[in-house]
Amino acid sequence: MKAALQALEGGGDVDTAVIFLAKSLAAGAGEILVLVLAEPADQESPQHRLVPIHRDRQDDVIASVARKLREAAGEAEYLQAMTDAAHTAAISNVEQPVGPRRKAFPWPLSARTAEDLNTATDGLCQWAYANPSEDPAVVGATLALGRHSWSHRQVAVVEPGERPTARQWSLRALSPSTLHGIAFMFPGQGAQRSGMAAAPYHDEPVFRSVVDHCASLLVPELGCDIRDWLTAPATDPNARDPLTDTAFAQPALFVMSYALARLWQHWGVLPDAMIGHSIGEFVAATLAGVFELDDAVRLVARRGQLMQALPPGAMLAVALDEVSLRKWLTVDIDVAAVNGPGACVASGPAESIAALAERLAGAGIGSRRLRTSHAFHSAMTEPALAAFRTAVEGVRRKPPCRPFVSNLHGCWIGAEMATSPDYWASHLRGTVQFAKGLQCLLDIGCRATLEVGPGRQLTTLLPPVSDCPDLLRVTSSDERGQCSSTALAKAVGTFWAHGACVDWSAYWSGRICSLLPGASHLPGHPFDTDGFSQGLAPDRAGAVASIEF
Repeated sequence: MKAALQALEGGGDVDTAVIFLAKSLAAGAGEILVLVLAEPADQESPQHRLVPIHRDRQDDVIASVARKLREAAGEAEYLQAMTDAAHTAAISNVEQPVGPRRKAFPWPLSARTAEDLNTATDGLCQWAYANPSEDPAVVGATLALGRHSWSHRQVAVVEPGERPTARQWSLRALSPSTLHGIAFMFPGQGAQRSGMAAAPYHDEPVFRSVVDHCASLLVPELGCDIRDWLTAPATDPNARDPLTDTAFAQPALFVMSYALARLWQHWGVLPDAMIGHSIGEFVAATLAGVFELDDAVRLVARRGQLMQALPPGAMLAVALDEVSLRKWLTVDIDVAAVNGPGACVASGPAESIAALAERLAGAGIGSRRLRTSHAFHSAMTEPALAAFRTAVEGVRRKPPCRPFVSNLHGCWIGAEMATSPDYWASHLRGTVQFAKGLQCLLDIGCRATLEVGPGRQLTTLLPPVSDCPDLLRVTSSDERGQCSSTALAKAVGTFWAHGACVDWSAYWSGRICSLLPGASHLPGHPFDTDGFSQGLAPDRAGAVASIEF
């Protein structure tokens, strides 16, 4: 700001002053900014705001804006507007006028030291109580886009009408380095619920665009619009959920997880590795480029239809390891999944599964019936294998460009395996080796997992915190399994607090944020003050006095 004023006082023009201002603000905000004077409808008083300008266009755009400002307001009024706005970093993005409609917003704070972070938190909380009418979205965008990210970080998630409390600042971490080794985990059938996509579909344009595209592809395959179930929660809790039908459940879950993954990537959180549980592996394969999205959507729909046409079956989660579980199985029941040391799934005819559950209960062994209509990963799927192999053979397949784990073998998938129709047919029938797959992620030094889909089932299968204390566990859903606006805001804040490269400009892209009033601008960074003496130290005074000239 000082450089901009000096440019004018020294005989420079307004264009030069704007460029000085933009570059000085960019040093603190990480963006090239320019002040825009917008004329309201009543033409009585101008309104100003800051707008991010792409660096490759900054010179032309800043000069053009400066000329318009000079013509519209004159140099004196323009300079006063610049002075009033110099202490705020609220951002507007004029390229996408329709933006996210969220109901919860992360407020990221950072500092060089823990003490400074506490001071900054106290200052922001006091400011929030003194300014209860401020839009929490504006505050969040200002903190995210207008400030440098230091190593000590914390985040509060604030909803309209709220003011942050100590409890809301619980997302806190020391992040001396960038977080790497992020693994995306995609859930399998059983996690789906009607209405599971309602909040992100309403709130997030990127998510909504992906769902709309996939839904249009599925109409001729399913004969219905899958958005009716993805976005509309069931009104009667006792009513049968249509997403328990495999023909609808599998494509719905695929679309939900894939759209969420694209949203996370849009926000700058990128996977270094991926793993999916059963149908979830198709999401990983599509993100890795094995399947084109359009082909994958139709392929998953075909898979669900083939499974739906099979005789009904059942699946049972059992609190036993694989070896112990096999001792309880009859000839018509298979081990469908090995999820952990004491977590397996049995699959087979409904009558046999019910009898197994009764025998286990009599022995005091815990079990739970899963929300599925068929016996996946068992001998009951074999009549569908040949037809599904043909379906896979009919779509283009490419070697993966991003690593993901094979369910079938519990190891990293290779190009030959990923592109083989035989592999994907066997994938439908064979045991899901999820526990081995998780170990693959840990063996390469995975530092964070993100469950990309409804619920938290896969996160509960991770090793206990006592065994992996440094593993960051993030989910896209809340404690009730809902992918709510609050849950996503907490997840984004958690990643940023632990050093992930969140793209805040993409996160806030398209949201219109007006400037905070000049009288209530946010408190700045705390700075340490150290006293010093202008004189010489006592032990040096005698030496100076003894010098002869």
